[in-house]
Amino acid sequence: MGAFSYSNAHIPRLDIKMERYNSIALGLSFISGKHPLDIISTSSFTYYPNFVIFKDANLKFVQGKYQTDSYTNFVLSAPPTTLEHDVYVCTNAILKPGITLHTGCVVGQNALVTKDVPPFAVVGGIPARILISF
Repeated sequence: MGAFSYSNAHIPRLDIKMERYNSIALGLSFISGKHPLDIISTSSFTYYPNFVIFKDANLKFVQGKYQTDSYTNFVLSAPPTTLEHDVYVCTNAILKPGITLHTGCVVGQNALVTKDVPPFAVVGGIPARILISF
């Protein structure tokens, strides 16, 4: 967390890069869990190690799509979430992991942010869209 930044919310992730002067209100959360859409099912049996019986079928189905011999790699982790300088995240915002909130942007209360937010924009809604851009 950069200088003069603060959070009133518990931040449940370790992969966040937060620059200077950021303000995070209560209730920040992140979309959790990603179910793959390009293998034989969205169910966890397709990638959870306890379901070894399905491993060969899943590997055959995705042959050529993934460079892996482990079917747990079908669910890729998101890149770090980045909050650049002077970002304000209002109460109960939900962020998709791996997005960037660019310098000077504001995320409105109860917004669901699924894409990068441009510099000096105010976003809100479900899904979040640009309400004001400076």
